[in-house]
Order: sequence, then C-alpha cells, then structure tokens
Amino acid sequence: MSAAVPDVAVVIPAFNAAETLAAALASIAGQRVQPAEVIVVDDGSHDETIAIAQRWTAMLPVRVVEMPTNGGPGQARNEGVRNTSAPMIAFLDADDVWFPNHLTTCLELQARTGGVVSGRGLRWHEQRGIIPGQGEDGDASPPADGALEWLIRHHTFGMHAVMPRSIFEQVGGFDPTMEGVEDWDLWIRIAEAGCPMHRTETRTFLYRQHESNLSLQVDRIGDACLRVHQRVARDHRPLSKGLRSAIRDSSALVAFSRASVRLDTGDFGGARRYAARALTGQASISLRAIAIVTAPRLYARLRRPLRSFRPDSANDPPERHPEASNA
Repeated sequence: MSAAVPDVAVVIPAFNAAETLAAALASIAGQRVQPAEVIVVDDGSHDETIAIAQRWTAMLPVRVVEMPTNGGPGQARNEGVRNTSAPMIAFLDADDVWFPNHLTTCLELQARTGGVVSGRGLRWHEQRGIIPGQGEDGDASPPADGALEWLIRHHTFGMHAVMPRSIFEQVGGFDPTMEGVEDWDLWIRIAEAGCPMHRTETRTFLYRQHESNLSLQVDRIGDACLRVHQRVARDHRPLSKGLRSAIRDSSALVAFSRASVRLDTGDFGGARRYAARALTGQASISLRAIAIVTAPRLYARLRRPLRSFRPDSANDPPERHPEASNA
C-alpha cells in the first residue's frame, strides 16, 4: 500500500451490511493512496456489521461510530463527518466497491478544479451482472453556468464523491428528512452555493444493485423528490424560466417512474393517471407517457426499461443507501 494521504477521511454509513462491508473496506485497502481515517457509522445494525469493521483495524485506520437507533443514511453520514477532523471527506456506501484508482483520480481532479468531485461507476446487479447502456446524462459534469437547472433536470451527480469539509459544512450537510434523495438534495444545495462540481473521466467504482435497494422504492423516493422541488421553488422566488422548466421536467420523470411501477404490478388505471402527469416532460418522457395513457397494456408488453427518476440513475449507478433498505 502507498503512503497515507493525511487530509482525507472516508465515511461509510452501514446498516446490516455484514455481507458486503468487508468488500467495501478491501477496496479502500487496495487504493493507490490511502486515507488517514475510515469512519464506519453503524446505523443501528442487528447483524455482524460492527465486528466485521473492527477486523480491519490492522489494515486500515478504521474507527466505528455506533448510532443508538437507525436514523437513515443522511444522518449516519453527518455523524461520520462530525467524528473526523480531516479537511477532505470521501464517501463510500457499504455495499459498493472502489476501483484502485478512485481516490487518486478524484483527488487529482479536485486539486485542479476545486469544489466537489465525483467518480463515475459501473452498475452491477447480483443476478444480471454488469448492466450495459449507461446512457449519456451522467457522463457529463454539471455546467458551470446552469448547474442547478442541470442537476434538477438530470437527477445525477454521484454519491462516491470527494469534497472539502468546508463545503460540506457550508451547505449544512445532508438533510435526513430527504431520505432516498438526500444526496441529490445535497448536490443541489452545493450548486446553489456556487461551488464547482466535476466528475472523473474514467469509471472508478462499482455500484452493486440489489432488489432491496432504497433507490427502488419509487413512491417513497418520488415523494422526497417533490419535496426537493418545493424547497427549490420556495428558495428561488420568483422562479426563472430555466428553473421552472427544470422542475417541470423532473416532476414529469417522477410521475413517469411511478407510472412504470404501476405497469409492473398490473395497475393500469394507476399507470394511466401518473402517465398523464408526465405529458409535460421532455420528449423522451412525454412520448412514452402518451403511449401509457392510450394503451397501457400494450405498452407494458412492448416497453423497454427507461432510466428511473432516482438521482444518478441516468447513467452512472443510482446512488442509493444500503443501510436504509431494511429500515
């Protein structure tokens, strides 16, 4: 292993992560540069999460922070940051793994650009393997001019991010009430603060998707997305034309995702109702919504999967939080 990088702490929220945490920690041990601290926040687990984390203290500077009850991923990450004094923070989810170049690539880019840097990832499903067709939206960094509108419209940036503590504290950290989209809400507030945001050119981590992922709880996350819209609209009155359009497109994507879930369960009436709310979205959404409204049963048989509204699902892995999946 290479010499330590004294100014970086890795924060890992973990809830009942006994099956995956060792692989996540091994991926940190395999980094080309090593962090000064690794904070594993046990979010009220009922399995061997704590014991597994403690086994890595001989190889990594691991410290376990125990939450008294399960508070969700946002609260766990906030607590992890509070328990380190490092000026740079890196986030890793307990069931994902970093490629050996992740920290090096993110830190080098952050040193050149400042602000927040996120890696890009590959999505892997436990039954289907690597999921192809990652798309285009997540291959870009938010534009310097119009980052807020871009983030709202595309729902993407990345939870596997490196950032100065000062930025994290400036915007108030994660909002635990936005569970399921607390990362997206954080990126929006960082954009509102005018901080630069960049993504790496190469893919630096593996997102491990499974059916219990919080990102698959469409209605719960959809409600949280709409609360983010409401906050943005409240804080930016009067809304600019661009922001109004971005919120409209984002709301349409939420509605379309809810319609798709209804199709999967055979609730064709519900699918049509939600699809009707998606008719005002971008063409890629509105055309499919028209098909659902007019012929939901036929569309259910013929449709191809479309990206979820979940933040970061457009291209790179959807950022979801394993410790909340069993909450």
